[in-house]
Amino acid sequence: MDYAIKAMDSVTDANYERKDLSDTITLKDGPPRPFLQAIGDGKAKGKTHYWDEVGLNAPGHGNSSYAEGNKPTSQTNAPSQLSNVVCRIGQTARVTDTEVAIWTQGGGYKLADGELERLIQEAIDLDTELKLEEQFNEMEWMLINGNHTNTEAWAGGQCDGVVQVLTTNSVVAGSPMSVARSNAAAFEPVVQTLAGDIRAQYAPAVPDLFLCTSPTKGCVNGFVGGGAGRPIVQVISPNSAGYVGGSSVDEYQTGYFKVSVAMEPQLEIAALSGKASPPTTASALMLSTKRFKRADLIPLRSEPLARIATAVERMITWEGTLEYRNQKESGIITGLSA
Repeated sequence: MDYAIKAMDSVTDANYERKDLSDTITLKDGPPRPFLQAIGDGKAKGKTHYWDEVGLNAPGHGNSSYAEGNKPTSQTNAPSQLSNVVCRIGQTARVTDTEVAIWTQGGGYKLADGELERLIQEAIDLDTELKLEEQFNEMEWMLINGNHTNTEAWAGGQCDGVVQVLTTNSVVAGSPMSVARSNAAAFEPVVQTLAGDIRAQYAPAVPDLFLCTSPTKGCVNGFVGGGAGRPIVQVISPNSAGYVGGSSVDEYQTGYFKVSVAMEPQLEIAALSGKASPPTTASALMLSTKRFKRADLIPLRSEPLARIATAVERMITWEGTLEYRNQKESGIITGLSA
């Protein structure tokens, strides 16, 4: 949402009185949420969400061999049970009686019948939309960075996010490795190494999404393709304004599979500043998005609250966790400078 129509000149915790005559409120913060947009939805059935995974018997060991006249054996591996805890995230949108009085100048403006009620409803709708944006951003942060063993003051707890759970395929880039564009020739082999490690697992699927910070994206834009100093060729056609310069690597062929490249604001070091022990280096994620789900115990919802004070309120809540399967198909790069 780039902007919102302002129904009233005053919403909770913001001094938009009648002296502010603008027609719109511009949102200063509205980052993209590529992970939430890419993963599927699921259901959690308890405060701890459980699911099972089972591996196949490796070929070449005689497990499928049987003697003449006999029946084949039945060898089934026991499933392993995985779990993640459910966390709670919520906001309350509100419009106070004082704000309504400010808008009418203490009753100095007489409104048509039903008009004040309509304005109050539009005001609470606006504040609800703002709070929903914050809610979505918090959910994206949690599903990326959450840690259920956290020591921060999170009354609703945290679930384990992607950064916490990916352990099978992990590459440490450096201590730290610069992701300046000038260092693209050094960083590209690191990305290819992780891709090779993932492909060597021979899992059913491969990553389709590469999430990185904005500085890392600038470094990726300098990748040369083919690895022999050959620049990526971009076919440019003239348009009415002339030629278009520059290039962006929005998809990258690792040599093992192709991934879409997207910037993830919640991987930025600044996004982790609220943690008790903020990290000093950033990460990049290579994900098979079909293996991740947002598992809802209580789906995201908005409901009005009973009026028991001098304000109209609407509560927005979500209780859920991250479900992650077959992490052989995904991986993480750590130790990046930004």
